[in-house]
Amino acid sequence: NTLAITIGITLFLMLVIFMAYSVYNIRKNAKLKSFYKKLLWVGLGILFVLAISSKTVPEFHMFMSLVLINYIKAMYFSVVGFGFFYIGKGIYNKIKTIITKIKVRAA
Repeated sequence: NTLAITIGITLFLMLVIFMAYSVYNIRKNAKLKSFYKKLLWVGLGILFVLAISSKTVPEFHMFMSLVLINYIKAMYFSVVGFGFFYIGKGIYNKIKTIITKIKVRAA
């Protein structure tokens, strides 16, 4: 039981660190930063419409709650995707640097 809890906490902390790394790299890139700011305003608009529609039209409120859930999933997967992109880019650059150092030594 203790082992399962330790593994769960470790995996959760790894996920938090990975998300922080992804957000850090997204914030360093100006184009991605402006893109995510626009998406943030879209999300706030969805929340605003969801708050207004809660009492007026229940069917529309259910639809907007599904839209919000899909919006959150899309944001999560885009951040994770960019995180994997930046990890792959870092690994590629390290391998490229090692190969050029080997070529320089050989010459």
